[in-house]
Amino acid sequence: MKVKLSPRWLEGSLSAVQSKSHLHRLLIANALSGSNQHIKLGQISEDIAATIECLKELVSVEAPDLYCNESGSTLRFLLPITMALKDEAAFHGKGRLPERPLGPLKDVLVEGGCVFLNGTDSMFAVKGKLKSGRYYLPGNVSSQYITGLLFALPLVKGESKVVVSKPLESVGYINMTLQVLDLYGIRIFIDRISDEDNVIFTIPGGQEYKAPIETPVVEGDWSNSAFWLAAGAISRQGEGIDVYGLSHSSAQGDKEIIDLLKSFGAKILFSDDHAFVSKGNLCGITIDASNIPDLVPILAVLASVSQGITRIIKADRVRIKESDRLHAISVSLNAIGGIVTELEDGLIINGVDSLTGGFVPSFNDHRIVMAMTIASCCCESEIIIDGAEAINKSYPTFFDDFTILGGKHSYL
Repeated sequence: MKVKLSPRWLEGSLSAVQSKSHLHRLLIANALSGSNQHIKLGQISEDIAATIECLKELVSVEAPDLYCNESGSTLRFLLPITMALKDEAAFHGKGRLPERPLGPLKDVLVEGGCVFLNGTDSMFAVKGKLKSGRYYLPGNVSSQYITGLLFALPLVKGESKVVVSKPLESVGYINMTLQVLDLYGIRIFIDRISDEDNVIFTIPGGQEYKAPIETPVVEGDWSNSAFWLAAGAISRQGEGIDVYGLSHSSAQGDKEIIDLLKSFGAKILFSDDHAFVSKGNLCGITIDASNIPDLVPILAVLASVSQGITRIIKADRVRIKESDRLHAISVSLNAIGGIVTELEDGLIINGVDSLTGGFVPSFNDHRIVMAMTIASCCCESEIIIDGAEAINKSYPTFFDDFTILGGKHSYL
């Protein structure tokens, strides 16, 4: 599907969509508790649909076939959980998922008693239940590996320790996991003597997930809201954009968008659950992306129309997302008049007064689609995005909300 986006300044107010990261975790904990509670769902993205269907299979079939679609969270969370509960299972994936790294998590599971087999019509099959033990993971790989183990190891017999080497990146996602586990009665103890030491998670075995008395509420999504907040900063003739339903106390790492927008020079008002952003004199900054990889595409767009030079550093993990996002966003911005230099682990972006517009592929990546849609606000002519259906992975109503804020689009 191709979508044509006409240059328009955006302004107005929107409710934040549900946090995909928070919802994945709540759905998993709720299923493991055997609760009859029904977590209130908003729009169901493809990733969330994958987790829901896999959980149905997991709780009802002895040797489950889990179809993870293109969802890295679904696979990396449910792989260790499944092998803590089942003697065998098969995992299936689509798109780039079978190519995305899984090595460190596989190594831990093999050490814990699991055997990986080539599947006939799957990414792989696994046999052998996960056992308790002392497991080591590097801290500069996906936090999803750690989350999967933190969910799984309380279910096995005996105490386990997960030792994560420094640096521990994407800390916000780990904190979110720990909050959800605590909500469902799971005890995990953290030992970190100093910033120079490994982080050690001590996990008592034989625990049971217990649903809280009140049904949990899913947080608003800072990751997806970041696109609208950035649009408020770059829409030079708009009155600003208000996104409500966001928690300032959230563990979501991408709430850092507020501080980053301030650093760029945007005007920010944050009260209750509202974040309001309006235009300012934007100037380039240096951004450490180690804890906010999902923000890189929209930060690159913001930087492309800010005065001076922006450097995005420590972003090498962005290459192993739904696309190689460092390459995808640099190619896309350069195609519409940006000046972006791609580095091994980051980007150097020279700001321009305006972008030109043009034709870009989606790279089958929802965040590239969203980023280039927001970039259209600063273009002199239309942008055409090929493969815009990738948006359904996380935000199916994105273009509806774009229209609410004054955007103009048409499908070709």
